[in-house]
Amino acid sequence: MKQLLYRTIFFLAGIFLFNTADAQYTFCTETDSFAFRYPVYNKIDLVCGDAPDTTDKSVVLCFPAAFSALIKPDFDHINVAGWHISDGKLHKGFPCRNNTGGFVYYKNRRWKILDKESYDRTVQEEADNIQCAYGQCLVIADKKVQEKFPRGPEWVANYRVLCDKQGRLFFFETKYAMPRGRFMDELDKLDLDNALYMEMGQDYNHGWWRNEDGSLNMQHSFYRGSNWVVFKY
Repeated sequence: MKQLLYRTIFFLAGIFLFNTADAQYTFCTETDSFAFRYPVYNKIDLVCGDAPDTTDKSVVLCFPAAFSALIKPDFDHINVAGWHISDGKLHKGFPCRNNTGGFVYYKNRRWKILDKESYDRTVQEEADNIQCAYGQCLVIADKKVQEKFPRGPEWVANYRVLCDKQGRLFFFETKYAMPRGRFMDELDKLDLDNALYMEMGQDYNHGWWRNEDGSLNMQHSFYRGSNWVVFKY
């Protein structure tokens, strides 16, 4: 039954995105426990330091991306986990064992979700061609659920992942805290090609997306995060 529901959601989202190529907002649909968020965009970047201004109408979605740590009291790229690229510039962050993959977005608008070895090599060798990139925990790779994850299956929290399904990017997240095992079971039903975890730690999970009428849905206005993946139109 759930697989049928999710197939219907993907079908309707596909119709929406096909018919609203010039929309400047995020298409959202929800079940009782989970939410799907489809930003309509023509550019992706990684913003570091301060979160984007909510008055910037070009931003349709802004979510925390890589893990953060307070290595230095004022912002420095060392506070961002792993190698990352922001506005076309490569930076080295702090070593993070939970980084098992990464997201790469090229200046020609192609993108990839990669395992850690491929990610680290790609961002260093192809940096001149990349607009943004960040490392994170690889949850699904080539349709296979990955075993490595920061917490065990009973860990109760809110979860969000960046999803890749049939060449389309979207976000899948919990609407309330739940055991990781339940979230992963549900994620497995989506038949995703790849999925990458997003930072959702307490005080680090400030983010927002824009509605069709231009208003914002804000999540946690206070933040200590260091970086955000930003979808723009």
